[in-house]
Amino acid sequence: MNHIMNLIELNTESLILGLILLNIIMFIFILVQRKGIEKLNKRYDKLSDGLDNKSLEEIVSKYYEHIKFLLEENNENKEKLEELSTIMKTCVQKVGIIQYNAYEDVGGNLSFSMALLDGNYDGIIFTSLYGRHNTVTYGKKIVNKEPQTSLSDEERKVLEIAINY
Repeated sequence: MNHIMNLIELNTESLILGLILLNIIMFIFILVQRKGIEKLNKRYDKLSDGLDNKSLEEIVSKYYEHIKFLLEENNENKEKLEELSTIMKTCVQKVGIIQYNAYEDVGGNLSFSMALLDGNYDGIIFTSLYGRHNTVTYGKKIVNKEPQTSLSDEERKVLEIAINY
């Protein structure tokens, strides 16, 4: 024991310097750890925002239930979207219309041809020919861009307008 006491007395300055250095290192370590704890606290506060002092397990459970609900709702929305996409293909999506004079003795561009096509390029061309004494209106069926009967020049033009709409 005496031997240890003599050793301490001879190296007192070195021991004090070593202890001071050790304290500085420990102080730096404490500061680094404090910074890490502050980051963890911020992340925990963000995670538990609005959940009123619940445990981490309760927080995770609540988020899991919320995500499960959102996934179910998302799947329902996907199904509805697919259904709407199918329905939309059969709705009128492409339109073309031109007005013209069908007869030389009638002015004002009162005759017209109008093409109405769905997403599958199926539809109809309506044509109305206006004359001084009578007006004729008729329709021609279109299947996959192809007319089922012969078309006039105006009807071909309006079909092209609708296809490129």
